[in-house]
Amino acid sequence: MAETSTPTSTPLSAHGIQAKGEVHWNLNTDVLVDISLSRNEGILSAHGALVTETGERTGRSPNDKYIVDEASTHDDVNWGDVNVSTDLATFERMRAQVVDFLSEQDALFVQDLACGAEPSEALPIRVITHNAWHSTFARNMFIRPSDEDLASHTPEFTVFHAPHFEADDDALNSQCFVIVNYAAGEV
Repeated sequence: MAETSTPTSTPLSAHGIQAKGEVHWNLNTDVLVDISLSRNEGILSAHGALVTETGERTGRSPNDKYIVDEASTHDDVNWGDVNVSTDLATFERMRAQVVDFLSEQDALFVQDLACGAEPSEALPIRVITHNAWHSTFARNMFIRPSDEDLASHTPEFTVFHAPHFEADDDALNSQCFVIVNYAAGEV
């Protein structure tokens, strides 16, 4: 495994990922756009913006979103058509498959970011994906910590993003899924 940039204090192995390919840590947007272009993940518009295609899923997939129903958050979730429960066993089974899938990729892109603009309230997060352009999206969506804060960044919530992974599990409605486990701090 080759790494570009410097990993923060929490290695990928803490998430169970044993990367076979390159791991790109907290690359800046310009570098990520260049990598996206070199990997044919997108093109530049006439105005210089990165343009990508999402494939058959162009937006939310509301029937494929689940929340692990567990004791510490059960009473805080408004269960129903929007917030659909799943069990811990399904989460663990799908998590293991996604971690294996990510481990086998030729490249991973890791962004250590924060959710929330107020520094004292911000939630440190990590986004792990196998597409450079998704890493660019994450940098745009969330707050980028200072270099000083990044050195000691410890994610409290981790997003395992594997858009090319196709699930085959009777507990799910389709090959696409999002499962949030608040107790584990993982999606």
